Amino acid sequence: MFRFQKLNVCILAKEIVIYNYKLTKPFPEYEKYSSVQQMNKAAISIPSNIAEEASRNGIKDRINF
Repeated sequence: MFRFQKLNVCILAKEIVIYNYKLTKPFPEYEKYSSVQQMNKAAISIPSNIAEEASRNGIKDRINF
């Protein structure tokens, strides 16, 4: 297990993703490819950015994230 997965912020980010999928599941079918897709991508980007930052070596790279 990587060290970033033990961070509280990473755990909370994963919970946001799960909550977002539960929240958007009952949305009407015509919203599935617009609002729902955008909300899911935004939620997934949070833990993805945390994981990407953890793989960086330099301080300048980490500042970007």
